[in-house]
Amino acid sequence: MSLIAILSPRRLFTKAKARVGKANWEFWIGNFFVVFSTVLGVYLAAHAALETAIQFEAVRADRDSYYVRTSLHNELEHNIGVYEEIIKNYRDGKSGYSKNSQWQNHPEYFVWESLKSSPALLTTPSEILAGVTNFYKYSGLVIEKLSKRGPTNDTIYIANKFDEKIIEFKEKTMLLLEYNLNSLREELIAQEIELQ
Repeated sequence: MSLIAILSPRRLFTKAKARVGKANWEFWIGNFFVVFSTVLGVYLAAHAALETAIQFEAVRADRDSYYVRTSLHNELEHNIGVYEEIIKNYRDGKSGYSKNSQWQNHPEYFVWESLKSSPALLTTPSEILAGVTNFYKYSGLVIEKLSKRGPTNDTIYIANKFDEKIIEFKEKTMLLLEYNLNSLREELIAQEIELQ
């Protein structure tokens, strides 16, 4: 018998039909449940893995947001200290602030600038972002004005107004940021995430 005759579709179909007719229904029902349980098991495993991955990603995002906001808080505290030192120097009649002086303490904006391109920006509450944006915009204008002149009545007045703005910023935005950090820390600790 030739190979073509052995592999002909008609012959194969006839043999398959004869085998199906002889098989009992228990075999087919058993195979149906095996296939069904396999598909169901794969679906449930994939669903559980997806839920675990989503939870892991959410916790990782919260942890990253916590570290970024902590760094922002530290940067803001540093800059407020620098601003207060500048204001004190103007009030005491010392030399004015110079951006070019390498011996003076200058404000840092690294974390704030980095946050602008970070996914943590989208998870930071809008009140905090608006408060920091307005404060940095105002402080940038004040520092620009103060760096051009030494202590005069005008610059001392500007420094006093800046001091009022700093106090307002501490009482509103910094407190919001600290409250947000504390609640985020409690959530992460409740999920047994170690924080440094």
